[in-house]
Amino acid sequence: MRLKHRSDWFPTVVAVLLPVQLPGVASLSFGLVIALLVFPVVFRLHWLQRLWFVWSSTIVLSLSGLILIIVNRGSGSVIEFAPDLIRQSYLVVFALAVEALVVVWLVFRLKISRTVVLFAIGSLVNSALHPEAWGENAWKYAFAFPASLLFVAMLGRLRREVVLVGGLSLAGLSLALATRNTAGAVAISVISQLLFGRRPVGGRTSSARFLLLGMVLVVAVSVIYDLILSFSLQGVFGPALQRTAELQSLNSAPVAGRVEYGATFSLFWSQPWGFGPGAVPPVEVADIGKVGLQALGVGTSDDYVNNVMFGRTIEVHSILGDLWVQFGVGGIVLGLTLIGTLLVGFRKSIELCALQSRVIVTFLVFQAGWDLLFSPLAVNYRTVGFSFGICLAFIALDSSNANEKLSISDLESDWDSLNSSSLREEK
Repeated sequence: MRLKHRSDWFPTVVAVLLPVQLPGVASLSFGLVIALLVFPVVFRLHWLQRLWFVWSSTIVLSLSGLILIIVNRGSGSVIEFAPDLIRQSYLVVFALAVEALVVVWLVFRLKISRTVVLFAIGSLVNSALHPEAWGENAWKYAFAFPASLLFVAMLGRLRREVVLVGGLSLAGLSLALATRNTAGAVAISVISQLLFGRRPVGGRTSSARFLLLGMVLVVAVSVIYDLILSFSLQGVFGPALQRTAELQSLNSAPVAGRVEYGATFSLFWSQPWGFGPGAVPPVEVADIGKVGLQALGVGTSDDYVNNVMFGRTIEVHSILGDLWVQFGVGGIVLGLTLIGTLLVGFRKSIELCALQSRVIVTFLVFQAGWDLLFSPLAVNYRTVGFSFGICLAFIALDSSNANEKLSISDLESDWDSLNSSSLREEK
């Protein structure tokens, strides 16, 4: 059987432009707009039907946010809403969900490795076009994710010894440039591949085995984190990361440097139904959040707390936290959908995929997991949406009908296929 498509040029363009944001509208990208313009033509309806939970959770989220706005405005609440922030909140969630569906289509047209490489190239182009987003650390805020993703895609076809040396070298580079989350994702990818081996399992992985593997990786994450923190305090990775680690170790948070969850829990216990998209925090709400930070030994008089976390809107530096703050119950539903999809995609990759795809999926899942917990929604929704889409492709494949008997190999391709004009395979 052949995968039915005439040409690769259009999906290739969409894949490269998917991370390249529109001028003045950061929530939308060129690739997303192009895909939407030809939506009825390029997307197969039955794929969207199989992925009904994406649309359902997004609709629930949208209605939940609207209800929060109506209730807060009608109840005499001190919370006010900025129209431009409401629009931005909805655009970000819309872009995340639609991007994931576009990625599913790209994977079926271009396969995993080519989609990943093209998206990484597009992300590098976007970073180069928007130097204003670099801040003081261009690697951390612009180039770390796409460069690491491109490197990980290359590592998947190399010998295990090269994977180990190359992955640890990239992790070391990220640490030297104060990018611990990317360093951890790369290191975990390497460790997981050493556990998985080169050949696919060729069958279903039992729940007990998957749970054991998950526990091993959790322990590995904890060990790696403790080692990075210890070496950072000793100045092994340079003075910049040492100063950061020293400042972050002064508080009592279990995850050094990520203390915003203290404010999230405090806000949740005070108003568990959320605040609404575009909510401008009054002094009363900001004070509640600061109580949670102070419980962790964190000072609340700096600009970050007053101008970022509780400035024009509420920002808790966590995608899951931001989804709840802005959309309440609907945000929680979408957050659980994201987590469940990432876990399902990860499991299917380790039991059915070849080494190259395993490396890619492992990196994406662990990077997305970090972003869900410790990265702001407005900045990292696009990378999480991409990881979400890669894992959704496995679910779409699993629910293929009898007239479209695809296999995991139909989603995979080796590095050499990038030089091919066609990715069709005989089954």
